[in-house]
Amino acid sequence: MLRVAVGLGALVASLVALELWSVTRDGDAPADATPRVVCQTLSCAEITSALGGGAVIAWPSVAANPKYSLIAADAGSRASTPSDAEAIAALRPTLVVVAPYSRADTLQHIKALGIATLNLAEPETLDQLRHNVRALAAAVGREAEGARLLDALDQRLRKLPATAPRRVVAWVAGATAGPGTTVDVAIRAAGHSNGAALPGWNTVDQEALAALGADILLVSRDVGETDSALEQRLLGTYPVVAAQVARGLQLVGVPGALLGTASHHLVTLAELIGAAAKGP
Repeated sequence: MLRVAVGLGALVASLVALELWSVTRDGDAPADATPRVVCQTLSCAEITSALGGGAVIAWPSVAANPKYSLIAADAGSRASTPSDAEAIAALRPTLVVVAPYSRADTLQHIKALGIATLNLAEPETLDQLRHNVRALAAAVGREAEGARLLDALDQRLRKLPATAPRRVVAWVAGATAGPGTTVDVAIRAAGHSNGAALPGWNTVDQEALAALGADILLVSRDVGETDSALEQRLLGTYPVVAAQVARGLQLVGVPGALLGTASHHLVTLAELIGAAAKGP
């Protein structure tokens, strides 16, 4: 039977190559300057939205797309981050939050214009996620709110159900999420093992997927897609998966944006995995 996780409806976020985790800051705004922060990444937008970060003046246009974003309803409150450095500079930011995969030429130009940058990589552990939250909270002058957010996340993690470890595989757009992905962080946070051993996102056909021996298969649910429609779409397209389900494989439909998030919403994904492993 198909078990569809409830909550934040959206499609999977665009998959990007993950770099080694790092939080680095280049340049400094004047100490007395009112923060004016530009987010180049969706995770920056999602985290600062939770912090109530009024200091954020622009975030990426993808934040308004419910296929990819968990804050689409709030995205209209900010300008879209321009793609070129001169346009970013025209916003008069004191800080631009970037990522290891940001365009090198744009990043160099931003620095050449004397604008401070904060480089946040996607987390590969919960501690790295916590570090990113603290760094962004400091950037927008919301340290107290950041501390409260982390405390709330830790409380939720402590409440995750203790169940026998299950073998969990996420299969999104024909690719599995292995070690080094944010989905892997959520699987391990829920106390389970990731059945996808290859690091990063890797294309896997349904036969290779079956060989992974998953107990729980996480699949992406389209925006507005019903439980029955998801089941019909998936099992009608992938007969090998359908045969596995008939033998007991548990399918869990997850909003796509939740499978793509690199923000504190990973704890929500861990909760959905925990609930699926616990059963009815």
